[in-house]
Amino acid sequence: MKRMILLILAVLLIAGSTLSAQSIFTPDDHLVNGYANKISGMDFEYTSCIPGQRECMLLRATNGKDFIEWETDPVSAAIKEKFATFVWIAALGSGPGRARMGLAINGNQKFSLYTDARPTLLVKKSITDPESFYIAFPFDLKDGKHFTELQGGVIETGKDQIKGSSNDWYTVQNFTSVRNSASQIVVGSAEMPLMQFGAINTGRYQAGAMPQTTNLFSWPMNNYWTTNFNAEQRGGHSWNYYLTSSDDNSNGFATRFGWGCRIAYLTRILPGSGAGDNNWEGSFISGWPSNVILITAKPTVEGNSILIHLRETDGKTSDLKLANGINGKALRLTEVDVTGSNVTSGSNEIGPLESKFFRIEL
Repeated sequence: MKRMILLILAVLLIAGSTLSAQSIFTPDDHLVNGYANKISGMDFEYTSCIPGQRECMLLRATNGKDFIEWETDPVSAAIKEKFATFVWIAALGSGPGRARMGLAINGNQKFSLYTDARPTLLVKKSITDPESFYIAFPFDLKDGKHFTELQGGVIETGKDQIKGSSNDWYTVQNFTSVRNSASQIVVGSAEMPLMQFGAINTGRYQAGAMPQTTNLFSWPMNNYWTTNFNAEQRGGHSWNYYLTSSDDNSNGFATRFGWGCRIAYLTRILPGSGAGDNNWEGSFISGWPSNVILITAKPTVEGNSILIHLRETDGKTSDLKLANGINGKALRLTEVDVTGSNVTSGSNEIGPLESKFFRIEL
C-alpha cells in the first residue's frame, strides 16, 4: 500500500542554530503540499529543514485567539489505489500555564494537543475510520544496526528471531537501540511499545527482511485493525520517551538504562544523625557485575534471606561475589530454583545470557 504524506510542519526557531534532517520519503510515496493556500488567520513564513520539502507554515499563538485556516493542494486523480495519509504537525509550548491547540479538518474537530511544563496531553475525538499516527526518530548512525529487547532478552532486529515471524511491527519491552562498533542510541517508552524499524513497513510481509535504515518509528495509536487495538481511540492520551546515547555499545548498558527508566527503583530517604559524609547514594549489596541485571528480589518466608532472579545480558560468564554494602563483608549465595529450593551441584556462576535464581543469606 502506498502512502500519501500531507506535509504540514510547525517548528521552533532557535537563534544561531543550524538544523538538518534526514528524509524518510520513498519513491512510492505520493507527496501532497499540505499548505497550499491560506484562507484566514495569521502565519509566519518559514522554511523547513527537510531536503526537497522546504515549504511549511509557522503560527505563534499568544492569547488563545490566534488561528490559521488553510487549504491543501488537491489530491491527484491519478492515485487509484488505497492509500494511507500521514500528517506531520507539532505544538510547542514555551509559556507558563496550560495551552490547547485544536486541529479541525473540513470543519470537524479531530484532536487537540495540550502543552505546558508537563508531558503533552493529546485529546482525541472518536473516529472509527482506519487512522493512526507515528512519531519519527530519524537516527542516522553510520553502519548502525537495530537491537531490541523483547520478552526475555535482546535480539538483533530482523536477524535473531524465528524465521517467518513478524518483521513489520515490534512490541518493544524496556528499550530498543541503534548501535555500531563505537556507540549506540537507546530509546524506549513505558506507555507506547509499538514500533517499526528502518521504514514504514506496514503490509510488507517479506520473510527475512531487515531494517532498511537506522530510522525508528513509534506508533502511539493505530486502529488499522491488524493489531489488537480498539476500533477507535478517543479521550486524553499522554506518554513519555526516554532516550540517551553512549560510547558503551553493550547490551548491558542499554538494558540498565531501559529498565532503570521504565521501572524506576523505589527508594526512601531515612534521616540519620551524626557527622554525616559526602555519599549521595549507596547500596546495601555491592559487587554486582555490569553484565548482570536484577529481575526480581523478595524476602523468603523465614525472613532471614532474599530470593533474587538474575539475568546475564552481554553473553559473558560471570562469577557472583556480592558483599554487604555497609560493612563490606562477603554475602553467602546459594543457587536455588524458582521455588527457592536448593539446586543440586549449584554454583555462584551465571553463564552467557543465562537466568538464575539465588538466595542471599542476611
